[in-house]
Amino acid sequence: MKIKFRIKREINKSYYPPWSRKSWFRKILSWRKTSISSYKKKQFELKFELKKHLPYLIVTTAIITSYYQNDDLLIFLSYIILVPIFAILKFDGRIPIGYAILLLIVAAIILATGNEDLANQLAIYTYWLLVVGVICLTIEYIREERRKTET
Repeated sequence: MKIKFRIKREINKSYYPPWSRKSWFRKILSWRKTSISSYKKKQFELKFELKKHLPYLIVTTAIITSYYQNDDLLIFLSYIILVPIFAILKFDGRIPIGYAILLLIVAAIILATGNEDLANQLAIYTYWLLVVGVICLTIEYIREERRKTET
């Protein structure tokens, strides 16, 4: 009997003073307040992160889909569709150019390993990305010039 009583008493002991303990009602209310505000904050952060990474995902998707397509017209369309997307959503036009430089380096490494066909295909993708990047940068330049003349 005494053993059970001692174990129960040790379990009920608390090292915190009574005024610092939260009641179950306070716990529920504090959880609700933090969850609503944190939900809105996380939702905003998610939208911001998606906006920041979306152009990289779109260009990567265009590269991957063009690798698996055999028709030249579909490859052309998969890269040219990037121009209106980047222009309307006002993404940075240097992103396709950065990808083009990266693909050119990868193509040089693949050519050094001996796979000439894949290196040629990557060089073609590099060319299309450079075209898309230059068109996007030209559109950005024209927008800035119009903005300067209006003010």
